Amino acid sequence: MKWFRIRNQTDWSTNDLRAVIAAACEAAGMVGIPDVTVLQKKPHVLHWFVTGRAWLGTHRDPGKILLIMSGPSYSKTDSDRLLILLDLARTAHHEALHSVGAHHGDMTEEQRYCRQPVPWADALVLRTKSELRPRPEVSLVERSAAKLAERLEHVQSMHRRAVTRLKRAETLEKKWRRRLKMLERKL
Repeated sequence: MKWFRIRNQTDWSTNDLRAVIAAACEAAGMVGIPDVTVLQKKPHVLHWFVTGRAWLGTHRDPGKILLIMSGPSYSKTDSDRLLILLDLARTAHHEALHSVGAHHGDMTEEQRYCRQPVPWADALVLRTKSELRPRPEVSLVERSAAKLAERLEHVQSMHRRAVTRLKRAETLEKKWRRRLKMLERKL
């Protein structure tokens, strides 16, 4: 499947989500490029790890897919993360089937209730964004010095802008003073 844009509003890695959703779309027989949005909710709001909605479409012109899933802070162990990955794969496959035009009556019972086997998901991983780009350890002194340098740069920039405004105002005042003198001489 071609690369596709995904709107990721979660703390999960966008590339990992894209890999899972692309595999689910391929398993559903999707030929076109999907339009996918992934939102993050708290599990107590969801009552499960992943849910979704899809708009009906065709294989060449798939409908939109919306997936709503719990965030990484609710996966305390590796087994929780594996459950989220499997639930995401099953739900993404279910919604991809809708996206290519399938109704619940067209699906098997396993597909309809997101209990289908997803062997293609075994090779996939689900990592957080922070795992991919760990924050460098910065001491408190370095951090405060960096903030102070940013603040100094901002103040210098604002001072330059104020000086420019002052020069423009002085020029404008000179212009109107000259015009005023000219009119006073004519009287």
